[in-house]
Amino acid sequence: MIISKTPLRISLFGGGTDFPEYFTENRGQVLSTTIDKYTKVVLNKRPFDNKIRLGYSKTELVNNADDLEHELAREAINLFNLKGIEITTISDIPGGTGLSTSSSILVGMLSTLATYANTDYNKSDLVRWAIEIEKHKLDKPIGYQDQVSVCYGGFRNIQFDSFPRDTYHSFYPIRVSDKTLSRLERTLYMFYVGGQRESSDILNEQEKNVDKNYSILKEMYSVCEEAVDELQKDRPESIGELLNATWTLKKKLASKISNEKVDFIYNKGLKLGATGGKLLGAGGNGFLLFQHLGNSEEFIYRMNEIGVRHMPFKFETQGTRIIFNDL
Repeated sequence: MIISKTPLRISLFGGGTDFPEYFTENRGQVLSTTIDKYTKVVLNKRPFDNKIRLGYSKTELVNNADDLEHELAREAINLFNLKGIEITTISDIPGGTGLSTSSSILVGMLSTLATYANTDYNKSDLVRWAIEIEKHKLDKPIGYQDQVSVCYGGFRNIQFDSFPRDTYHSFYPIRVSDKTLSRLERTLYMFYVGGQRESSDILNEQEKNVDKNYSILKEMYSVCEEAVDELQKDRPESIGELLNATWTLKKKLASKISNEKVDFIYNKGLKLGATGGKLLGAGGNGFLLFQHLGNSEEFIYRMNEIGVRHMPFKFETQGTRIIFNDL
């Protein structure tokens, strides 16, 4: 048996500039962090036949990977040309809620499959394989931050450029103390506003609008730079206002990024003293993130009164890893 553990991520700033349709002409960057919510992929050998069994929200048993309905698993297994295996995926958070569950599962699956196939690989390979599957084989309208973030883990400023072409990303060093990150972590609150969504409609519109949204994306890039600068100057309490600025810009990228319910909950959070926030992921529903500098218990209690659930979290630093292997 082989088990991988891969974190989920919170995208704070710069989302949208990680689309290749944008960063191949203009450098992109995001500021994101992985959190202590995870997906796990369990892989075991089937000693009695040569079939493939896949367990997720449903169970599939097929003779060949090409027969799998789960498209990410199908492409990942085909990459290593494997049979006679069982794979089960487990997630702390439902998919379609803006925390990169699908990319986390894919990266974890690739690491278990590569380990099982005795393939020599590193994290850069995992990122490259995941992007190849999601963007090129399955033609999904995605940016590249999720694969990089969940693979490497940590609080990172990730730069995107058309070179080097084998990875498309690099890490910009952030000189931020652990004390500053701890202060930031203590002031961030995540609330589940409900629902799971297929993000492809929103992302398709966002991808098609890259040229039209050029000036907005440039502003989002600048807000990301300002956020990095504020953290390096030991001013984490100013992040809320910048989150509000990037959320205002993000809503202009596509028509369904926000809705009446999200706007109501967001405005309620501001009335209760939050300095700013944003909806995580592509949009529509999922998790709202706020920065609040006052009484945390009062803020959580009052937000829970309007029907949203507080989801405690902490930053994590490790990224994807194999946590068990007895094969």
